[in-house]
This record gives sequence, structure tokens and C-alpha cells, in this order.
Amino acid sequence: MIKLLKGDTMKKVKKLKRLIELRSAIIYVIVFAIVGVAVLTISKATSPSALIDPKSADLNGNVSFSSDSSSSGGGFITFGGEKLNTVTPPPEIVSDCSVDVAPDLNIWLASLPKNTIVVLKKDACYLTEDQIDILDKSHFKIQGNNATFRRTVRQGNTGIGNHMHIRIARSDFIDVSDLNITGPKLDSEGYNSGLEGQHAFGIYGVVHGTFDNLKIGNVWGDCFYLNSGNMYGITNHLSQYITIQNSVCHQTGRHGVGFLATSDVLITRNTIENNHRENFDFEPYGTGRGGANNVTIDDNDIGEASQLLVSEGGGSAEFKNFVFSNNRVHRRFSMVFEGYTGSRIGPLKIVNNTSDKPNSGGALQINGFNDVTVEGNHITIESRGITGQPNAFFMQLYHSSNIKINNNIAEGAKDTLNFDAHSDTYCGSGNTPNFINLPPCN
Repeated sequence: MIKLLKGDTMKKVKKLKRLIELRSAIIYVIVFAIVGVAVLTISKATSPSALIDPKSADLNGNVSFSSDSSSSGGGFITFGGEKLNTVTPPPEIVSDCSVDVAPDLNIWLASLPKNTIVVLKKDACYLTEDQIDILDKSHFKIQGNNATFRRTVRQGNTGIGNHMHIRIARSDFIDVSDLNITGPKLDSEGYNSGLEGQHAFGIYGVVHGTFDNLKIGNVWGDCFYLNSGNMYGITNHLSQYITIQNSVCHQTGRHGVGFLATSDVLITRNTIENNHRENFDFEPYGTGRGGANNVTIDDNDIGEASQLLVSEGGGSAEFKNFVFSNNRVHRRFSMVFEGYTGSRIGPLKIVNNTSDKPNSGGALQINGFNDVTVEGNHITIESRGITGQPNAFFMQLYHSSNIKINNNIAEGAKDTLNFDAHSDTYCGSGNTPNFINLPPCN
């Protein structure tokens, strides 16, 4: 009996051992499969096919790619923290400028949801005889691929606000790049008050907008017109956090850039020239419109305009924190700042700019500003050649305070500064010629 029990026990032990070995093998297979899936997923995520052009980055330069895009418009990228599906115009929207596609393009754009990137056909030409609208969009990109929106027909005396080339309103996180806008204005034609509203880009109540590598020419209005969304149903909604960069603005009927109700704007690395009013015009008019604040114009090449380099028109809204720096000015250096009606505003900084064309009039006229800094500029004041009359002033200051004028060169200037009795607290040194009666700044 004892021998029989031993034999049965040994059989049971061997059977149990085989079961344990089988279960271990099953667990091993499961673990191997899980690890294999994880490795495959990681390898796909780090594959070279996930790379994209840096121009698809968001406003902070952050790039994320989640899926390969295809010629049919598949895939998405992220922009401003949101995923954007890529789409291309349908073939019915003709891309050789043989037919006006503005109506069809507007219908298609209006049908697109937020979180979309529109990729235009490379080097395409879209005939757009009327305004293209981008309204009520969020996280929306147009990647032009060097395509052109062309207008050939003069629209008539339509006044301000009609027949813009592209109107963008009530939107946020908008990006437009690598696109050309061509208008019907001849180079020989100047300003026309009846056509001045035909801007290349009319921007109304847009928050976070980037405009990069654009070529704009021969439009009747401004290249860029920055205003609030008031007329489109958004009260006191400024255009805010706007960047215009690496672009060409040429032969406009009015200004290069017009500022009405906007803040936190950067204009950088552009060529802006042949504007038939001002290069940069500030009209911060209207109670409650918010004014034009925190604007920086830096590192641009600026050519001829029929009137002023910079004009600030003394409106009834704020104009604060303006910086004009490191620009190469290929025209007379002429700026007029009228200030906020009834009180002093600022600060105002004009630093490290050069001009290679002589001024026939004064360079700077500043009225009603606190905290003015004018430093490191190099300009030429043209001799008037009139007996008994001095050359033009470098600066004229009215009702202004806390003014610093350092290390400027004003070639040819005889009477360099003109202060009225209401200006006070000014200082400076290192200027050529030596500016009269300026104590050194602390």
C-alpha cells in the first residue's frame, strides 16, 4: 500500500510541474506580445516620417506632428495646443486665374470647422475679384505654398470697409503664410479716397494672429489694417497679439500698416515701401475702442511713402508703449506724434535707427508724451539753403516730459532741439552736433 501511494504521489507531482511550466510559457508569450507592441509604437512615433517644416509651428514656436499628411489632405498637426486637420481646396476651385473663384472659395472656407489647416496648391493662381472672408474661426491656418490671390477689376468707389482682399474677423489663433496678394492698382496711381478701404488684410477682433512670408502689392488700401471687432458684433474686442514678419508690402494706395484698435503687435523683418500715404499710421480714435498699445516696429527696411514715416493722429483713445527700433529707413525720417487729447501718454522709444535720405523738414515732432527715449539714431537734416533760415530741427517737443536724448547723429542740423514752455525734465549726452542745454542723464 505504501509503495502504491508513493507511486501516485510522484505522478501528481510530475503533472503539477507540467502545469506550472505551461502557465509560465503562456505568461512569457503575453509579456513578449505587450513589449513588442510598445516597441512598435515608440518606433513609429520617432520615425523620420514624423518631421515637418518648422513653419508649421505654433505661435510660440512649438511643433507637434501626430500623423503623416497626404496629398488628399489627411493627417493633422497641432497649433496653439489644438490638433488641426489638413485640407486642400476641391478641384472645382480653379487654380489658374482663368475664372473668378471668390464665391466658391468663400462657400468652401465657411464650411470648414475650427482646427483646420488649409494647404493651397503650390504656385497656384486664384482669381478673387471680390472679398475673401475668414470669419468665426479658431486655430485656423492658411499655408499658401507661394499661391497668389489676384484681383484684376477695379471695384468702384466703394468706400472704407468694402472689397478688401481678405477679411479676418471674430477669430483667434490665425496663421497665414507663404501667400501673395496682387491688386489692380497701377504703380502710377496714387491715393484714392473712394478705394482706400480695399486692404490686403482687414483684421477685426483677431486674437493671436501670425502673418509670415507674404508678398503684397498694388492694393488700393493698406497691406494690413488692424481694428476691433466692434462693427462685427464684438464690443471692445481688440485685435491683439499680432505678428507680421518676413513679408513685402509694396505699392499701396494708402498706408503700409494702419493701426486703429489693437495691442501687442510686432512688425519685424519686413520690407515696406511705396505707400501713397504713411508707412505706418496710428488712428486710435473713438471712446471704448481701446487705442493702439504695445506696438513694436523693429528690424525692417522701410522705403518711400508720399507722406510721413510714422503718424500718430492724436485720437481720443490710448497710445502707449510704442517702440521703433533697429530699422533701416530709405526715405526721409519724419515722425509726428500728437498724443492722447488732453493728457500726456507714453512711453515712446525711438532707438538705433538709420536713414540714408536727407530730411527737408524736421525729423521728430512729439506732443503730449511722458517718458520719451531717443537714442542711437543716425539721420541727415538737409540744408534749406535759404538765407536767414536755419536748417530743420532734429526734434520739436510740446507738452512732453521725462525726455532722454542720447548718442544720436543728426548730420547737417543747425538748430537741433525746440522745446516749448510746457516741456520739462529732459537730459542727454553724446549727440552730434551737441544738443544745446541738455544736462547728462543719471
